[in-house]
Amino acid sequence: MTKLDEAINETLSKEDAEFLARFDAEPAFSQQMFGVLRGPMAWVYWLFLIFAVPLGVLGVYGGWKFAVESDLTTMIRWGGVTLFCLLVLITVRIVFFLQINTNQILRELKRVELQVARAQARGGDVV
Repeated sequence: MTKLDEAINETLSKEDAEFLARFDAEPAFSQQMFGVLRGPMAWVYWLFLIFAVPLGVLGVYGGWKFAVESDLTTMIRWGGVTLFCLLVLITVRIVFFLQINTNQILRELKRVELQVARAQARGGDVV
């Protein structure tokens, strides 16, 4: 915890500090990954997964065929297939990690909104 986090916790009431302590732990990676597969854009991420799995299998097969081929033109073709599959899988992974990061930021913003709403409910000034 940083000094800023400690200063914020000192200003909270005991009740608020206990309530917010429940949200301090980062969710596990599996929970974050499945969190991407829920929500309004879930269908897009499910499509990514549906296309990524066969492309992963094709990429592994293409890499194996590239390694065992002896003809140069065939090697280049299988290498191209493998490269294409690898680029698509990297793109899907980046998109998933960006969404996980967005979800983390939104979760922190909701915590701040909760703190502001509770401060207003107590009659405190929120600047």
